[in-house]
Amino acid sequence: MIAELSAGQYRIDFSGENEDRARFDLEVFPVGDADGDRAVTDLDLDAIRQGFGASAGDDRYHIALDGDLDGRISATDLTMAYRNRHYSPPSSDFFTQEIEGSVAQ
Repeated sequence: MIAELSAGQYRIDFSGENEDRARFDLEVFPVGDADGDRAVTDLDLDAIRQGFGASAGDDRYHIALDGDLDGRISATDLTMAYRNRHYSPPSSDFFTQEIEGSVAQ
């Protein structure tokens, strides 16, 4: 899922159809983070530019370059990355959290 949210704190609620215990791994990353370091830098923008025009199945296509996940590296992907340029998370554990608990009806 792709969502564009302003900076802030958000709560995510999970629900299920029974009371089974469940474990969820929620991973969030800024669009444009081509190298997976949780920041959008000039290196990421360069990678997107190098993949520009590639489509799923091409050698130059990599899903991390495809910000809108439409199967093409396009101007939209580059624009989305530019919006996040120089963004980095407040801490390393901000983006990856393990959530354990019961799922109740």
